[in-house]
Amino acid sequence: MQSLPWLLVWFRLAMGFVLLADASDGHTGWPFVVGLMAALLSDILDGILGRRTGTATVALRRADSWVDATLFVLVAIGAWLSHREVLLAHQPLLVTMLVLFVLSQIPSFLRFGKAAAFHAYSAKAMGLAFIPAGILLFGLGRGGWLLDLAMLAAIISHIDRALIALILPEWQTDIVWFGEALRIRREARG
Repeated sequence: MQSLPWLLVWFRLAMGFVLLADASDGHTGWPFVVGLMAALLSDILDGILGRRTGTATVALRRADSWVDATLFVLVAIGAWLSHREVLLAHQPLLVTMLVLFVLSQIPSFLRFGKAAAFHAYSAKAMGLAFIPAGILLFGLGRGGWLLDLAMLAAIISHIDRALIALILPEWQTDIVWFGEALRIRREARG
């Protein structure tokens, strides 16, 4: 049972490559949607099981964050390969989301020498927002306001991640939002 959180993390990584392979022919459908939902469910379960089994170590949280970022990139590439025309209809939000995804990683690397592993509420909201958007995009080949909403949630999450990294006095995991980072900073100053 204690290795289950790690197995879920590695499952999610493998699913990212399976999803990319599925989308590489330029088409997705319900098997892709099922795989994506399984990957997202594994992300929810690994944290819950990690806390319940006492295995939610820094190493697990860091691996979880790396795999989450990798899945995000692989699914984005798969979306581009299979639904480019839909994504281009949402180009301003898409470009903003992708640029902020990259830029939001920089503060943690510059300040602490390692990637962020904050697992903020905004990241959880982003994941939830991408569930209906993913069903719509990969299952039906459509975008619409659900895709806009998911990309806006991602933009907020990326900004939150950057702010947390800029505010925290030292690197740590599991900071739920930048307001908590402010509290930690104030307490560190005494």
